[in-house]
Amino acid sequence: MSTNQDIIQTADQRNDDQQHQRHTATTRTKQYRKQRSLYDSSDRTRSIGRVLKKKELVGDKMYDYYDEESDNFWWNHPSYWWNITRPSDEIMDAITTKDVDYLSLLMNQLKGNQCDRTKNKKRFPDTILTRAIKSKDSACIRLILDTIYRGYIYPTIIDHVCDDGRTALWHACKNGDFDLVQELIEDGHATINKCGVLIVAAQNGHEKIVDYLLSKGCDPNRYTKNYNERALHAASRRNHLGIVNALLKYGADPTILDDNKRTALEYAIHKRYNKIANILINHHGNRFVMNGTGFTPLMLAAYCNNTSIVNTFLNILPRQQILDELALLACRYTIDGNVNKRDQAYCYFENALNMTKPLCKCMPREVFEYHTECQTLDELARIRDDDDRMRMHALLVSERLLITNGHINHFVLLLIKQTNVYQFQERYHRCLQLRLYTYQLIIETKHKEWNTDKFHKEYLLKILYILFKILHKEDTVPSNSLELVWTWTKNRADKTLSTILMKLLFIAIYITESKKVDRNEQRILLSFIRRAVHQKLIIGRGHIYPLLNYFIHKITIGEYNFTCNSIRYDSP
Repeated sequence: MSTNQDIIQTADQRNDDQQHQRHTATTRTKQYRKQRSLYDSSDRTRSIGRVLKKKELVGDKMYDYYDEESDNFWWNHPSYWWNITRPSDEIMDAITTKDVDYLSLLMNQLKGNQCDRTKNKKRFPDTILTRAIKSKDSACIRLILDTIYRGYIYPTIIDHVCDDGRTALWHACKNGDFDLVQELIEDGHATINKCGVLIVAAQNGHEKIVDYLLSKGCDPNRYTKNYNERALHAASRRNHLGIVNALLKYGADPTILDDNKRTALEYAIHKRYNKIANILINHHGNRFVMNGTGFTPLMLAAYCNNTSIVNTFLNILPRQQILDELALLACRYTIDGNVNKRDQAYCYFENALNMTKPLCKCMPREVFEYHTECQTLDELARIRDDDDRMRMHALLVSERLLITNGHINHFVLLLIKQTNVYQFQERYHRCLQLRLYTYQLIIETKHKEWNTDKFHKEYLLKILYILFKILHKEDTVPSNSLELVWTWTKNRADKTLSTILMKLLFIAIYITESKKVDRNEQRILLSFIRRAVHQKLIIGRGHIYPLLNYFIHKITIGEYNFTCNSIRYDSP
């Protein structure tokens, strides 16, 4: 029985507590509604409910707006609501004009509240702290930081990322204010691996700040999306020797490529900062790789006529590597058509043949006009004045050196340059041969830069353009090339490539009807047409259509005219 009474008493006490809580909430709501009539609700940035809650937690002494005569609390003071709803206008103006006294008055009026109106980023892209650091006014900075440390401004303002992707620490590093950087990190607990603070310090040559950031654990190899370089690239390309040494001391990797696919060493070589270049060479550990543009450091030094760095590489690299890299540079000079470097390119080819054993002779191929790489100095001398033959020699040397070392993508780029030369010379058959050979290499390589639908579509359209040029010039095209391009296009068939298939079928039908080919060629084309018109292709969102039906529909609506005059194709 006593147990039941205890349970009843406990329940009654709980009901009393709940009624008291409801009464308290009702009282607060009444106070809230009463205060709403004292200010314009459309300008309010913080609700009265949160303000009342804060008053209960911290007491009234924190605020200066108690009016003894009217016995009103601080929130009844009209200037409070004016400044809390529109702080950025007056505070930002005070910081810009460096009016410390007026800024101090405004800060005192806003104690306990977030001073910066970060929600309206379109009007005020800076925080009050970043604005003060930008203006380089130490008094305003000191006042704002003291207000933050006392808890009157949210401390997260220190790490707040502005519209431009910068923080207060970033601006301090840019200005080279070491004392402020140290205070923001140690007292304000600012994040050092954020927004590229190390990079901006390296860019502006603030060696003391860079060394301090690294000692605090800043990552020297960190990538930041707002920059196209790392800290070592920034220091190297601006000739900041001390910063380069500091970054290398704390583990910066000199082999990392920036967004331009270059290393820090390449910038030093190109700008002739040879002291930095020699330091970076010593830290590479003989790992001098080819960059994204197809240059090694030795090739770049020779290309820039930086004799001092070239001699450095000649002393540390193996002889065969030197000969191969200089031969590759000669290949680039030849394919690029650099007339000023023509004699130098021949000299590099000559040295490669003179200092090495005869190369293994490869089988002649049609794509290279059945030419082979020169094996002796006499063979090289005979083709010296033959530009086309020298280009074939350069392509063969590039194929041997680049593909063997896994740089097939750079070889493909050289092939594409040579196809452009043939197209300019209107040698369309040679252009077609090289483009077909190049596309076969691209398919086999599966390089990430070429593994996109957009690239394949553009490249196949270029091949189709050459086929139309040959058709206009000779009234026929090679049937084997036509079928090969058809196979490649069909394997990647979609809505965008269906037009290429129809144009290829159109060419085949036109050639057959024109009777410009022999019977054997005609049988091959007819077989190709029969297989093509009956094949079903995926066009659009997974829909399967017979190509013939799709082709006839296009002719019916007038998109294609099946006449000789309609065979036109504009340059891609």
